[in-house]
Amino acid sequence: MTRLEEAHQLLEGVFGELETAITAASDAWERAPASDEWTPRQVAEHIISAMLIYLDFAADALSRAAFEWDSLPYDLATPQIALDGLATVRNHAMSLLKGLKDSDLDLDVPAMGDWPNLPPTVEGCMRYCYGHGRMHAKQIYEALAKPI
Repeated sequence: MTRLEEAHQLLEGVFGELETAITAASDAWERAPASDEWTPRQVAEHIISAMLIYLDFAADALSRAAFEWDSLPYDLATPQIALDGLATVRNHAMSLLKGLKDSDLDLDVPAMGDWPNLPPTVEGCMRYCYGHGRMHAKQIYEALAKPI
């Protein structure tokens, strides 16, 4: 498998995990598992925006157009709105991968700064989206497992 194929597989995987978690949270969308923890809705609002920021860092390095933020709903009042927003982000992510070569994954992304264990490259951005997305999908599931 090429590195580009792996990046595609990682992103598709994390988008699928988030989609499944958001769908599972439909009956507890506004329920915080504890007073100091986020509701599934808050988690979804955070991760969708966070992924876009890192995808835009990658888009800049690839000389691609940035995401049109006006096309994304900011108020994810329902799981369906969140799923629609996630689908929009997924489409943007997949469009960034189209036409790339493995070597494009090595392009520098100075905006990433000095993240531990991730290179400041296009590939690093993709891996950040993967790891951060998985962490928050797990957070949604953990919120559903806690009693009210």
